[in-house]
This record gives sequence, C-alpha cells and structure tokens, in this order.
Amino acid sequence: MVPYNEPWKREEKQVTMRDGDDQVMVTGEESLLTSEVDRGPQREQLIIWNCRGAASNKSIAAVKEINRLHKPDLFALVETRVSGNKVKDIVKRMGFNFSVRVEARGYTGGIWLCWKEENLSVEVLWECEEFSHVRIDRSNSLVCFCTIVYANPQGVRRNELWDKWNVIAQEEKGPWLIGGDFNDIASLSEQSGGMGANINRCNAFRDWIHRNVLIDLDPVGPFFTWRGPKWEGRERVFKRLDRGLCNVEWQNAYSNAFVRVLPRIHSDHHPLLFNFSGQQTVWVERPFRFEAMWLKHPDFKNFMEKKWNKGEEMVKALESLKEALRVWNKEVFGDLRKRKNKLLARIGGIQQSLGKSRNPFLDELSQELQQELMELLLQEEIFWFQKSWGEWMENGDRNTHYYHLKTLNRRRRNRIVMLKDEYGMWIDNEIELIEMVRNYFINMLQRK
Repeated sequence: MVPYNEPWKREEKQVTMRDGDDQVMVTGEESLLTSEVDRGPQREQLIIWNCRGAASNKSIAAVKEINRLHKPDLFALVETRVSGNKVKDIVKRMGFNFSVRVEARGYTGGIWLCWKEENLSVEVLWECEEFSHVRIDRSNSLVCFCTIVYANPQGVRRNELWDKWNVIAQEEKGPWLIGGDFNDIASLSEQSGGMGANINRCNAFRDWIHRNVLIDLDPVGPFFTWRGPKWEGRERVFKRLDRGLCNVEWQNAYSNAFVRVLPRIHSDHHPLLFNFSGQQTVWVERPFRFEAMWLKHPDFKNFMEKKWNKGEEMVKALESLKEALRVWNKEVFGDLRKRKNKLLARIGGIQQSLGKSRNPFLDELSQELQQELMELLLQEEIFWFQKSWGEWMENGDRNTHYYHLKTLNRRRRNRIVMLKDEYGMWIDNEIELIEMVRNYFINMLQRK
C-alpha cells in the first residue's frame, strides 16, 4: 500500500509503465497548491468498467470494441483478477501503451488505468487493494485528481475505505473525480428486485457523500449499472453500484461534463463514460439528394405543387426546388437521425420509469411512440434502399460484398447502422463509415 502524503510536503513521483519496459521513476519538486487546471479546450474522456476479469479473449475483445467506439483518453478496468508478468501482454493486446496498476490478489481485485498518448502522464499518489488515487496531467498541465474505485463487497471493509477517502477529501486542493464500482447504493431506489436493501447502509453511504461535499454525477442512460442473479422465488436484482462523484472544484472546471452509462457487454456491470467537455460527435454535411422517403410525408404532394415552377427553365427550376427541399426537409420533415434519436430517448426514458412503477398513461404513450418509431424506421428503410439500389445500378456486381453486409443488417434490424470492416470489426461511427465506403471504392477502382 502506498500511503497518501500531504501533497505540498512530498516529492513528485511520476509513475508510468510502458508495456514491455521497466517502471520509470521521475523525481522533482512541485507545489500542487500553486498548480492550476488548464482551462483551455478539454476533450478528455475516461471510461471506468468492472470487467469481472481481464485475461480472457472475450474481455480483451470487449475492451478493444469499447475503446474503438468511444476513443477515451484513459481506460480504467477494475476487478481484473489477473496479476504478474502476463498483465503487460494483456494491456498491449488491448491497444494501450502505458498503464499504472494495482495488482490483483489471487482471483480477486485488480485495478488498471491505461492510456495511449505520450502527452498524458499519470502519477500515483495513493493506492491499495480497493482504489488507486492519481494525478492526471496533459502536456504538464493538471487535468484533475482521480480515484478509481473497486470497493470491497464486505460492509465493514467499505467503512475503512471511506476513512481513507476522508483524508483525500480534506487534503486535496484541486479538481477531484472519484468513480468506479462502490459496491454500495445511496438509496432504496437504487435497487430493484432481490432481497430488500439495507437502509442503514444506504444512509451511511449517502451521509458520507454529503459530509465530504461531493456531487453525485447523474448518469445518462440506464439507471441500474449492475445486473445481479435471479434467485428462486424472487425477481432478478438490479443495482446502481457504479457511479461518479466529484468535488466542487471538478464541477467548476468541467461544468459541461456528463457521465454516460454504456451498454453492458460480457460483464454484469455497465461501463461508465466520463466526458469532460460535453462535446458531441460532429457530423459531416451530405450532398443534396432527392429522398424517396419524402413521398411518405402527407404534406409532400402539396409542397411540390406549390414550389415547382412550370414556367421556369428546367435547370433553374430544379435548382430552386433543391433549395426549397433543403428548407422543407429541415423545418417540416425533420432530420431522420434526430427524430429517431429523440423518439428512442423518449421511449427509453419511459421504459426506465415503467421499470420502477406501473403507469397506464406512460404505457399508452410508450405504445404510441413505438408506433411512430416504426413509421420512422420504414422511412429510413426506404432511404437506405434508395441509396443501395442507386449505387448498385451504377456500379454493378462489384458491390456484392458491401451490399450483402447491408442486406444482412437490414433484415436483422430493419435499418442500417453499421458495417463490418476487413478485419471483422463492426463500424457504426458515421465518419468512419464514410471513410470505409470511400476506401472500398478507391481500392475497387484501382484494381480495375
């Protein structure tokens, strides 16, 4: 165990582990009291995931997929259940160049914090079996202090853990983020099913959060982060064991930050994505095309009759119509992706509410929204069919592999959201999909 010292009375000890190399130690003196957060544009993203074992091929594949989809700057894994020399090889296979680690003890515990970029540095300030408290810098500017948590399932041991965190809460002078698997819930509403929650434990955990003036970061996505067993005669248990907390300094430094609960894969815990900047994906603008799905809109025929100028020269009339269609598509028809995402978000929110209590009004609203979603998916199917058919007519059988993949996806999901690349990896990011298709046709034409 590395004891936590008062930061203004210690020497700096920067710890980075490059897979395959020995641990590198750099010493020097620095006053943390005078350090300031670089408040320029911050794009940091951190993922924390209880993977329930990191050594299996499935775990490694899951980490690589999560990493590819979300591209975090740092990726923390807890309950890795593996230690020793083979850890370096696993971290490398996952695609990371650097890591700091708390070794597992036998088949229990283990905390890894991994990253790729050289301009990120992580300094371990305090570590033990249940947490790793670090300082994160980018290009010699403080990002934040961060505590990665894997709390002991035993309540008595968790009380001891809170005492250690009390020291950090009192002494830390900069932005502090604490996240991971706390193995505890702060209220009865954070559990569904199973045996009744211990109200005393809930109160004790919530009181500890309040005493240290910590902010519970409300998650975006599923509320419960752990899917437990189903015992005979009882409903399956779900709990919010994984969460993010921060102090006021971190909240002020990253006022637009949010925590997203990612889909659960392989493990019984959901990964948590901490987006420091709150920035969303930037979509590229598509060239104008007439969309067959517009024909499904009840107002489209009237719109065309009003906007088509029969007395104008054909080229000018088409140009005028194109601009009018752009405006109509945006203001009346609406962006297909935004409409769909809005519907899915509303349906998801209603279903989460219905998971806590039954409500006839919400039940009926959910059915109406799902019907509206199905109509939207039909329009989307027409959209993709039109694009696939038009390109197939132009390029012929040389598109067989590409459109075979699209057909399989459409039959399974009624809509196309991803394609498999040449390495067998699924791509669903719009910009990556555009690049993938572009490269496909470049390669095809070069072969020709």
